[in-house]
Amino acid sequence: MSQGLGLGEDFMKWANDYFVKYDGEVLPSISDESNIVGYFNTYVIKDAAFENFKTKLTKKQQMDYKINKFTVHLEAWAEFWGYELNPIHLCNGAKGTKRIIKTIEKKSTECIYINRYPEISENDKGEEDVLPF
Repeated sequence: MSQGLGLGEDFMKWANDYFVKYDGEVLPSISDESNIVGYFNTYVIKDAAFENFKTKLTKKQQMDYKINKFTVHLEAWAEFWGYELNPIHLCNGAKGTKRIIKTIEKKSTECIYINRYPEISENDKGEEDVLPF
């Protein structure tokens, strides 16, 4: 793991519970808007996931824990499980960054995307894996 997880088991447990495989028929383009879970292979609103994780922290930890650290921990968690955080072909943020910006409700919103199958390129995906946009 590149940077370690910092909060260790707390972050791992949260991420393991928060990111789940979608079990419906049609994979949504954006994960559950109620912010209860984030689905693999869909866009997840980064601020929503961050706020969800912060509910697991003490008040002091919440004040000290910043979104940049959250991103580092997500990257380490994804690397640990062999997933890919923000595949480069989906990134559209500033040049040289792995950021995904989507327009949601007429606002630019940063999203994250956890690819469970990084060894499968975009061209190798089946029709059911391709998002409708």
